[in-house]
Amino acid sequence: MELQLFMQVFESINKFQIEEWGIPPFYVIPHHMKIFERVPTQFGPVILKFLVEIDYTLPYSQSYRYNQKIGLEFVFSSLPSPKKLVGLSELGIPVFQVQAKLSEWTKRDYDEITEESLSIQLILHQKTRKNTKH
Repeated sequence: MELQLFMQVFESINKFQIEEWGIPPFYVIPHHMKIFERVPTQFGPVILKFLVEIDYTLPYSQSYRYNQKIGLEFVFSSLPSPKKLVGLSELGIPVFQVQAKLSEWTKRDYDEITEESLSIQLILHQKTRKNTKH
């Protein structure tokens, strides 16, 4: 239930912030977000929770750093497999793992959730970065 609810809310946002170890935080303004995107890799197809095509970033240079696309994996219980992360990285899709938490009132009252009534704190960490394509 948590994943489904979080994905519904996240799908409607128009901007989010990424914090990566060792670099200043930046904002991503998506052009398009594909939910549960099936991506073929050398290890076989994988399902990515969100494939984000970047419209622009603040600062702007970050959109080029990430090839104008990133993957998001929401972590509620288990982490994405290393094969999944490496396979996507080899395709030029850096993957950020999002530690997602919903408050108890959000879980209890999820039928009445709107973007304005939900405060989401995201900490995005990139665990595997073998992206050398630009």
